[in-house]
Amino acid sequence: MSTRRSQAQARLLHGWEHGFSSGPTAVMGVLGRGYRGLLGAREWLYRRGVLRSRPLGCPVVSVGNLTVGGTGKTPAVELAVRTLAELGRRPAVVSRGYRRRTSGVQIVADTASIRLDPEDAGDEPFLLARRLPGVPVVVGANRHEAGQAAVDRFGSTAIVLDDGFQHRTLAKDLEIVMTRARRPWGNGLMLPGGPLREPLSALARADLEGRAPAGLRGPRVSRELPEHARRSRRRRGGLRGLRRPSLVHGRRPRCPRAARAGEPGRHAHHHGEGLGAAPAPGPDRPADLRVEHPPGAEERARRVAAGVRAGMPDSVILRLPNWLGDTVMAVPALRALRTALPTARIAAAGPWVSVLAEQGLADVLVIYPRAWTARVGVADSVRRLGADTAVLLPNSLEAALSAWYWGAGRRIGFDTGGRALALTDALPLPEPRRHQIDEYLLLVETLGVRADDPTPRLIPPRPESPEHEAARALFAEAGLDGARRVIGVHLGAAWGSSKLWPVERVGEFCRLASARGDAVVLLGTAADEPLAAAILAASPARSLVGRDRPELLPALLARLGALVAADTGVAHLAAALGTPVLTLFGPTDPRLTAPRGPAQTLVGDAPCAPCFYRECPIDHPCMRRIGADDVLDRLSALMGAAG
Repeated sequence: MSTRRSQAQARLLHGWEHGFSSGPTAVMGVLGRGYRGLLGAREWLYRRGVLRSRPLGCPVVSVGNLTVGGTGKTPAVELAVRTLAELGRRPAVVSRGYRRRTSGVQIVADTASIRLDPEDAGDEPFLLARRLPGVPVVVGANRHEAGQAAVDRFGSTAIVLDDGFQHRTLAKDLEIVMTRARRPWGNGLMLPGGPLREPLSALARADLEGRAPAGLRGPRVSRELPEHARRSRRRRGGLRGLRRPSLVHGRRPRCPRAARAGEPGRHAHHHGEGLGAAPAPGPDRPADLRVEHPPGAEERARRVAAGVRAGMPDSVILRLPNWLGDTVMAVPALRALRTALPTARIAAAGPWVSVLAEQGLADVLVIYPRAWTARVGVADSVRRLGADTAVLLPNSLEAALSAWYWGAGRRIGFDTGGRALALTDALPLPEPRRHQIDEYLLLVETLGVRADDPTPRLIPPRPESPEHEAARALFAEAGLDGARRVIGVHLGAAWGSSKLWPVERVGEFCRLASARGDAVVLLGTAADEPLAAAILAASPARSLVGRDRPELLPALLARLGALVAADTGVAHLAAALGTPVLTLFGPTDPRLTAPRGPAQTLVGDAPCAPCFYRECPIDHPCMRRIGADDVLDRLSALMGAAG
């Protein structure tokens, strides 16, 4: 019988990891949807206040997971307890005590000894009691009662809740979710058809995600914890200020790594990957979400110390524009929100939101695709975030209607396109028009938010990041490793062909720069390859056109000594990363969209400029008036000023 049970368990675990055949999948899919519906109903009751989490009067740190099976919770609990003790707290561990013989609240260990055996305590609580001598360990199905027993009997001043992510009756101040390194979500389905105990959207409740990389022996949870254990500023007497994890679409989750632990069906042939691949989109797998690093502890401490004014929103979503450059120009507004609202959950949604990953600007980043059909599904994910305020940077009616659908009670935007009825705060467009950055700041000022720095600033990719390594490899392939200085020339302009600098001017600039000892590399999309071929035929430039994928752009731009580009998003991104940029203006107005930072502009004066035509009806007189020698002289001065 035990052999049959073991075989059945092995088949179940294999199916959870790799999927079942069509018959069992259909049956368990129905059961999984029913289970998901029950969880959704419970979540709705908590959001509406029908069900409430009860505070304990002291900080509560929860360590849990989203899947069935081991994910490194036990070592993470140990580290949390030891960290709290080092900070002067008197911690206790509270657990359910799975498969124990006893019932009710039981004391597994007090400050002097272990009082129960594994059968009466449960395996994990007994193991924790052995590994944490002198730390009270209490078990109970009702975690609030168990936690209260620890406070009353042992004078505990902090509680570490073991396997507490799904437990909602006890209010928690810090929520840590542990995941596996390999196939963290298995087949990506809900119980019983998969290992998920909740939908992946539940990750929005977490403050930290810890990953258990293969082969790591000792516990290693994010060093964020000590800073937050020091702060007891939460309204219910707990930890305060930890930013929730950012969520952004992508295939490779980025998260603080944590301790090695068991996985279902895991054996000695397990190989370390560090970060696992996200599952394919599905009913329980929102393709618009991915976990990434929260901001640094020191920065969060500064934010919390600044305090929060009464009447400020608890949750804000910033709808970003559809263009890369406009997204970069929204950074000062987003940073102002983050600084002024240190305890609010801030989300940002837009097609180019991935460039803001790991910048510490928002708690939730949502890829909001350009196509309307693709936006429908993502809109439901945004709605589940429950933002009470939406700040809308695009001036479209669709943006206002989307914010209404998201459930935002307050919707702030400019009164354009007949959308005033869909807004609660409809601001008139300023006359005369201001720089795009300053207009975005006008919108967040409605919330009483002021920007200290109206210049977009982004942190370049870390030297050890895969993107940085890929950019280095591309430079090496192009023969740029030994170059004294590399100047990039971006050829494209998604907005329209009227912004393009003529090919003959680009070729002449490449020859002049090379004669001065600089290496020139052409950048652009695959659509720019014909232009690149013509330039390469007449100059000694190198080309990465078609190879500078969007995810590599920040790393590539950060490696440049300088960039020459039209009024494009790439110019704004490079300047925000600290790369000197010379932007060539013709049909557009630099007073409205010039990059800020280490950047200068060169304007092609023509009687018809700025015309704002996407395609020039004549022969590009403005861009043709910008000479190659003028560009080189201005660029040399800019690079000299930048050091």
